[in-house]
Amino acid sequence: MKRVLLLILALSILLTPSIIFAYWTKDDAANPVLSNGTSGKFDEAQIGTACVIYDAGTWKMWYTGMTLGEIQAIGYATSSDTKSWTKHNGDGGPVLTVGTSGKFDETQLSMGWVIKDGSTYRMWYNGYSGTTVRIGYATSSERYNRKLCMDIKN
Repeated sequence: MKRVLLLILALSILLTPSIIFAYWTKDDAANPVLSNGTSGKFDEAQIGTACVIYDAGTWKMWYTGMTLGEIQAIGYATSSDTKSWTKHNGDGGPVLTVGTSGKFDETQLSMGWVIKDGSTYRMWYNGYSGTTVRIGYATSSERYNRKLCMDIKN
């Protein structure tokens, strides 16, 4: 019975690629939509691994940024059109940084997923201790001049 179900699933995937697989078109005029920060910023060396949600008429992006010293943190940006983004938290600083010594995310962290639950944003992110990658959890409510204040739950 299991073999029959697997065969049916495999055939349905092979015979209906337009339903199963998404075909994307790059917007070369808009790309890249977010670039590295300037010298000395937490995202000066690299950015990536983003999560975007649409909330109250605004697109909100949380993304991984990395310093030249290879320290990763999470930044926040907003957009009205998904093409032009404004970094937030003061002058574009991180909204979530590595944990203190001994914590599971003491070395690096990177973006995972964000959802909005009522007035609370819930984030699951990857934390690295130097030997092991694990999943962390943080919450936030948007306040204080559009800064995100993360409260880490280790």
